[in-house]
Amino acid sequence: MPNVAKNITQIGPPEQDLSPKPDEKPWLRQKHEPAAWYMRFKRYLDMGPKRSLRKALADEPGTQKATKSTKKLSDVSVPGAWKRASRGL
Repeated sequence: MPNVAKNITQIGPPEQDLSPKPDEKPWLRQKHEPAAWYMRFKRYLDMGPKRSLRKALADEPGTQKATKSTKKLSDVSVPGAWKRASRGL
């Protein structure tokens, strides 16, 4: 059995290489990327080093009215689609 263990290098699906290629510019709108998501990314990027998904969501034009009644930013709930998009999935 020890020989079998030496031959197994990976269990499960192969790892994804998410690192940008040398000629790619990830800060530009990607092929097939919806304009709304690209604009969200740009607003998020412009927030600087203290940015957060909650702040980006609170600054979203369509949600500003809904979040004005919310007193704390911690009360803003980030939807799953935003979380997935932030991870690049």
